Amino acid sequence: MDTERSHEPITRTTPPVWLAYAVSGTGLLLGAAHLTVTGGLLLSEARNPTPGYLAWMFVPVLIALVIAAVPLTLIDPRRARSPWPRRACGAIAVLTAALALFGLAPLAFGATPLSLFLGPGPYALACAVAFTALTLSARRPRP
Repeated sequence: MDTERSHEPITRTTPPVWLAYAVSGTGLLLGAAHLTVTGGLLLSEARNPTPGYLAWMFVPVLIALVIAAVPLTLIDPRRARSPWPRRACGAIAVLTAALALFGLAPLAFGATPLSLFLGPGPYALACAVAFTALTLSARRPRP
């Protein structure tokens, strides 16, 4: 009678490739929306191009590019054993959910719904939902 247990490695499930690309697209949407709103103010001459404003314009876009790159690491076979991409996606889901709550909070104080598209609320909400779905689809199976 064989008393040895099978010691198969527990592997992480890989999320669907289309989902990773879609989530990456929401990160790009977040950066593009920020650049459109802040760049639009600059182009309409409502703001002067000071170094501080240019930093406010481009640093969040760079952060959004990093956010958009993280989902693609989940489908990379070289990182299949590493837990950090899944944890990073989960952290981004939580942070964008908080950003969405802060961005949509003016609705409670009488802001017009159309004005909310000038802030991060709806774009961060799309990111939060997408990153949550991606994180849940990449969870480890239980032994």
